[in-house]
Amino acid sequence: MAWSTPSTVTTGDLITAATWNQDIVNNTIALTPTGWTYHIDGGGATISTGCYIGHEVPYKCDVTGITVSGSPVGSACLDIYKSTYANLPSACTDNITNNAGFMVASAISYQNTTLTGWTKAITAFDWLDYAVKGASAITQLSIAVRVNRS
Repeated sequence: MAWSTPSTVTTGDLITAATWNQDIVNNTIALTPTGWTYHIDGGGATISTGCYIGHEVPYKCDVTGITVSGSPVGSACLDIYKSTYANLPSACTDNITNNAGFMVASAISYQNTTLTGWTKAITAFDWLDYAVKGASAITQLSIAVRVNRS
């Protein structure tokens, strides 16, 4: 669902259900930011490196930001990979971060809303996997991905 320019109406015009849905309902959905959070838990030990099985995104959207929170203070280098259902299980080879990844560095949080070089477009029913490329001290990690439906 993408934003569509509302119809031009004047007093006395009949507004049909189709017009209402296009101008109001669908546009409201398209403009409402949404997202999800993915958790990685080391079970009390430092989180392990490797590719973690993720989830399906059931709608077309554009990534607008990412926030990472970890515990305790530590470091982690992370990446997100996109695949299709037909290519599961993912080989974690098609990252959306332009090979840059992102990192919590000697901290408990990281945030990025610029996403320079990222592939931000997600097609409906794409599959996202998450990878830990390296970690130190962090035993729990949450990756919050913000998106706008398109």
